[in-house]
Parts: sequence; structure tokens; C-alpha cells
Amino acid sequence: MAFYDPNNKTDKANAERYLASLLSGDKLFEIRKVKKFSSPLNRYLHLIIGKFAIEIGETLEYTKVEYFKKAANGQFFIYDRVNKVTGEVRQDVYSIKNPSIDLPLCIGRFRDYSLKNMGVYLPEPNEKDHLRELEKEVKQHEEYL
Repeated sequence: MAFYDPNNKTDKANAERYLASLLSGDKLFEIRKVKKFSSPLNRYLHLIIGKFAIEIGETLEYTKVEYFKKAANGQFFIYDRVNKVTGEVRQDVYSIKNPSIDLPLCIGRFRDYSLKNMGVYLPEPNEKDHLRELEKEVKQHEEYL
């Protein structure tokens, strides 16, 4: 999948050529707008992943992959990847930046998973006071995450 920036002349020309080739063909195609992640949403996500990591004694990266992506949101993040050289099929996970990922939905699922399965409450984005305290806690444990 290619991404095109409409503000870049080269990208725009390439996108127009590609669209013209799709229009002249006889196969179905899809056009989608890439969702950009808001900085506050990413910050919030990393904050609650950090809190969860502290509570279970794991690193931030391990927690993001094993708990946020696989355990709570496996149906959205896990896919089979084929090694082009060996033909081996193995599971891999999509990036959070994948445009098909509904990040707010995945965050809600992670919060539910955290409480139901691990007994760890993760605050909602509107709990500002709780989040400020959480930010301090995560910073204090930063070297372990």
C-alpha cells in the first residue's frame, strides 16, 4: 500500500497516474483517507500502556505488543506474514500507525481487558487529575520501562 501526500507535487502526480490506471481497469478498488493520530491520543495511549507495564512489571514495548496489540486487540493487529525467501508463515503485528486501525476502539478494549483480566484500572482520557498523577508515576519508573 502506498501513501501519497497531496502537498507534495511528485506524490500528487504519482497518485493521479495511479488513480487513472485504476479507473481504466476492470477491477474493484478502494480509496481511503489516511487517519492521522492526534498527539494527545498517542500520548494518552502511551501513558496508560506505561501504567499497565508498571503494574505488571514489564517493559513498555513488551506490554504494547503482548497486551495492547495481541491480548486485547489481536483481531485487529495480528496477521500472518510470509517470509519471501523461506516461505515460512508466522504471526506478526501491525503498527499502531496502520490506517485501518481504529485506535479509540482499541484503547477502549485495552482498558476493558486491563480491568477484567488483570485488575488494573486505567483512567479515561477525561480524568485529567488522575492522568496528571499517572504521568508523574510513569516518569518516576521511566528507567524500568
